[in-house]
Amino acid sequence: MASRTYGDFGEMLATILLKAKYSKDGVTIINAGREDLPYDLLVPFECKGTPFTKPAAISVKARQEWAKRINTIPPKREIFLQMSEDLSRKGFELWICLIQYSIVNDTIEFSVYFTRANKINPNTDFKKVRTNRKTDEYEIRMDKLKDSAEIIINSTNPK
Repeated sequence: MASRTYGDFGEMLATILLKAKYSKDGVTIINAGREDLPYDLLVPFECKGTPFTKPAAISVKARQEWAKRINTIPPKREIFLQMSEDLSRKGFELWICLIQYSIVNDTIEFSVYFTRANKINPNTDFKKVRTNRKTDEYEIRMDKLKDSAEIIINSTNPK
């Protein structure tokens, strides 16, 4: 249940921030997280004046900042490639949204990175993760995702 709560938090924060950033451009965002799809948000139409030059599906991943030892995020490489291909055939672009947040002295601080999937190299931007399976599994390296981000939104410290 806690995982769904954090997922909802990430989806809501990403939606609110995109709507605020691109409100004058008329961006439309649909929450798809509860539909058992491999992505969480849809931008169903291209939106001039924004990076969404074609319809987009956004997979949102929220991670608490204290978890420094975790330096990769899903989806696994095979799922990422299949999802990108499937969405492309339907005229959509896949985006990955990483939200890193921390709560300090009753204040939430966050950094949000939106990266277009075609900016993520499946050969160099994935890292092998520990697994009990016989085959190796790879997830997206967070540092590579951040370096490729087209939209970056940071909170400010109100002090």
